Amino acid sequence: MNMELYMFPLLHIIILSCSSNLFLLPVQPLCHKDESIALLQLKEILTINMSASRDPRAYPKLASWDQAEQNGAESDCCSWDGVQCDGKTGHVISLDLSSSCLYGSISSSTSLFNLKHLRMLNLADNHFNHSQVPAKLGHLADLTYLNLSNSFFSGLPSEISLLSNLSTIDLSYVDISSQVPEFLVNLSSLKHLLMKNCGLYGDFPEKIFHLPKLQFLAAQHNPNLTGQFPEFRSGSPLRTMWFSRTNLAGEIPFSIGKLESLEILSVAKSKFSGFLPSSLGRLANITFLDLSYNNFSGEFPTFLQNLTKLNILWLGGNQLTGQIPSWMGNLTELRVLSLARNKLNGPIPQSLSRLKKLQTLNLYENYFNGTVDFSMFDDMKDLMELALGNNQNLSVLTNRANNTKSTYPKFEILGLTFCNLREFPEFLKHQDKLRFLDLGRNNIYGPMPKWVWNASMHTIVFLAVNDNFLTSIEQFPTMFCELSSLVLLDLSNNLLSGILPQCLENPKNVLSILSIRNNSFHGTIPQICSKNGSNLRMIDLSYNRLKGQLPRSLANCMMLESINLGNNQLLDLFPSWLGSLPKLSLLTLRSNRLHGVIRNSTSTHEFQSLRVIDISYNNFHGELPSEYLRNWHSMKVTDYGRSPVTYMQTQSSFEAVRRTWTLEYAYSTTITVKGLNLHYGRIQEILVVIDFSSNRFQGEIPHCIGDLQGLRLLNLSNNNLNGRIPYSFGNMTSLESIDLSRNKLSGEIPRSLVELTFLAFFNVSNNLLTGRIPQGNQLSTFENTSYMGNLELCGDPLSKKCGHNADKSPTEPSSRFGDHEEKDWDYSLFRDFNWLTVVIGLSGGIVVGVMLENTIMTKKRVLWLAKKITCWGKKKSQARRRI
Repeated sequence: MNMELYMFPLLHIIILSCSSNLFLLPVQPLCHKDESIALLQLKEILTINMSASRDPRAYPKLASWDQAEQNGAESDCCSWDGVQCDGKTGHVISLDLSSSCLYGSISSSTSLFNLKHLRMLNLADNHFNHSQVPAKLGHLADLTYLNLSNSFFSGLPSEISLLSNLSTIDLSYVDISSQVPEFLVNLSSLKHLLMKNCGLYGDFPEKIFHLPKLQFLAAQHNPNLTGQFPEFRSGSPLRTMWFSRTNLAGEIPFSIGKLESLEILSVAKSKFSGFLPSSLGRLANITFLDLSYNNFSGEFPTFLQNLTKLNILWLGGNQLTGQIPSWMGNLTELRVLSLARNKLNGPIPQSLSRLKKLQTLNLYENYFNGTVDFSMFDDMKDLMELALGNNQNLSVLTNRANNTKSTYPKFEILGLTFCNLREFPEFLKHQDKLRFLDLGRNNIYGPMPKWVWNASMHTIVFLAVNDNFLTSIEQFPTMFCELSSLVLLDLSNNLLSGILPQCLENPKNVLSILSIRNNSFHGTIPQICSKNGSNLRMIDLSYNRLKGQLPRSLANCMMLESINLGNNQLLDLFPSWLGSLPKLSLLTLRSNRLHGVIRNSTSTHEFQSLRVIDISYNNFHGELPSEYLRNWHSMKVTDYGRSPVTYMQTQSSFEAVRRTWTLEYAYSTTITVKGLNLHYGRIQEILVVIDFSSNRFQGEIPHCIGDLQGLRLLNLSNNNLNGRIPYSFGNMTSLESIDLSRNKLSGEIPRSLVELTFLAFFNVSNNLLTGRIPQGNQLSTFENTSYMGNLELCGDPLSKKCGHNADKSPTEPSSRFGDHEEKDWDYSLFRDFNWLTVVIGLSGGIVVGVMLENTIMTKKRVLWLAKKITCWGKKKSQARRRI
């Protein structure tokens, strides 16, 4: 067949000649010269930076314009990557430069705004260097679609209100940092409005909910965004509402049932409260409902039985009560069911086994009881996430004859903590996709078989078998060395013994958190972090029988934040070489055989992040290290953790069940408070501790210690310290606990201590102190036991009265303390105190508060502990009989 091609640009047609037949085909017109020039000028002001885009599929679209640039304005820009032209006029109507690795800024004078016929502009996923959103966008009058998300823009000009045709605007991650612009309520053509994580604050305008065409409304991840839902109207086209992680509050109005088109509703981690309205049951089209982590209360919502299209249901983290009804098994479209962290009770109904499409089932931290036979999950072939732990009296049976088969779902997340397990579930032999496995706080006794982690050796990220009765681990050195993905390992509070595997130093090990506290491991500590690049952030080997020196390779663990090696038999000098670790905030070496003089630091940057140090019950001697005290700058900070309460912890992320998970693991340690050794399961960021007690330190207490104004607890008791108590103690106004007992301190108790209005514990007994005990504020609240053993002390609360020469309270020059040597008590400090605060001191404080937090146990914990003690006693009795 002969074919001839004739092209007539002016007519925009192509004539194809095939034999005697002619065909006329339309031709895409060439773009206009001025628009081609504008695009090339835009290219010149932007830089290509491959790290400017986050999407792994990103590529530099403008790089494909290079050839076109060589041809200049004669090139047809309609064929360029990301450019689309009108088929009739040839004008550029769409510019998609999303994920193009662009870096730079776009001002209102940029040639971009010469493209006056633009209808669609997508600049998402680039880096525009926090520049202002250009006001001239408002001059693109034909614009219907605008996407500036994830591109490091700032602000939102009022000129956007001129875009009367705008149908979609995506401002997600634009740093607006203002109230929601009121002009948005005038964009009557809007169908899609996205403002995720924009730094919005103030009340969300209720009129936006009533925009006549609005279908998709998203303002999640704006924690300072306030307001409440309006009274909704019938006929609203709203299909999606995302307000998770905001500060919106109040009750969900009954009128929400009028949103008959609603398919997605998410208000997770906000401030909503009250009862869930039954009108939610009218939302027949809803597929995604996330009401988790608010303060909703009331009985388990019966309206759910009407929502037969539900795929995703998140109700966790509320105050819901009652039992799970059997009809929940009728919602067979469910893929996610999360009821965790409520107050639900009763048995877990067998009818849930009918939910064969489930991928996630979270029922942990409720009050469920009874027995769950693991076979109920046999037909849930898609189930990847199952969490049943931490219920009141729930037992899970896993090892019946029909419960060991390999036909179970392939779990990625499995949480069975506190489920009364007595042996390892044998179905774990066949689990080769596990990422998270928590079997802690059960009654598992005996050796840990190798198959627990053998099948998932190369996938497991989190493994916790803490608080059981494990006696050994089969092939522990060999197996541990092969765990190439393991980030967290918690073997604490078991009966394990033996030598730690040398491969803790294995370079391919990505371990971040290691806790084997309270076992009976012996031998030396391996050379952890023998090479740079370790990910280790927390190591807790306390309460074992480890000997020898501290491994010098720890100095290579540049990510370390917490080291707890207390209560072992380590024999070494003070590890000053750890001072180079830039993030180390907690160092506990208490109750070992450490000795020698602590030499003063040679650098002002040693231990720069340290906030808790405990070297008590060792054999250190010499003077207190004044240079260290002078250089511990993190202990001088007083504004940590004001609100909300934060804890010393580490975070690690991993992928599982098609989403990103964040592991949060709180640091723990034992601290001596009021003479009692208390285990702090969590440590508030605000807590700053120095415990040098029960050593052989001598000499005077350095005056520079008063610079540590963030200090909460100071324990220098049971040493050989002499001289006066420094007047600079009065500068440490955050102090809640001071123990200087059993030393050789002399002189008078400085009047400056009256300024310590947070002080809840004070002990200077068994010293050589003299004179009148200062009175006022907290010092007037302590009993005589705080002062006993000082024969020359007098005044309240001691029975010894002061003579005529000791009538005045001790004073010292104000230059050693500041300008407030004498100060009237400010009774306004009492205004916010509750009765508990008054009982434990003029201010509750962190030390006392955390002490209460760590000693007042919940009913769940008491029941678990009582059972564990009983079990432990039986196991040990059986072991003795076998011996």
